[in-house]
Amino acid sequence: LESAKATEHKSVGNESERANLKDQVAALTLERDNLRSQLGESSSKSEEPKSANEETQAMIDKLQEQNASLNAERDGLQSNLDEFQQWSATAQSRISEIEAELSNVSKERDA
Repeated sequence: LESAKATEHKSVGNESERANLKDQVAALTLERDNLRSQLGESSSKSEEPKSANEETQAMIDKLQEQNASLNAERDGLQSNLDEFQQWSATAQSRISEIEAELSNVSKERDA
């Protein structure tokens, strides 16, 4: 009889211990899930600025390429303008010479 009571007492003790262990496992599982969730949030937060930094760097690179292209175009246009101004000055000088010759020829003819 006493061994039956001892077995029953152990059984109740084991059930109580099992329930306690189940509660601890549930609490630890919840804590683990929370930590994983926080880790996921922090890693995605650290990736977001990285992505934003990558996007910003890509935009900077693109703008630098456009700037280089525009500078080259500007330099080419400035060169063309310089050549045209030189040609224009030469043409204007030649026109002045021709007008002077025309004036002299007209004076000789009329005289």
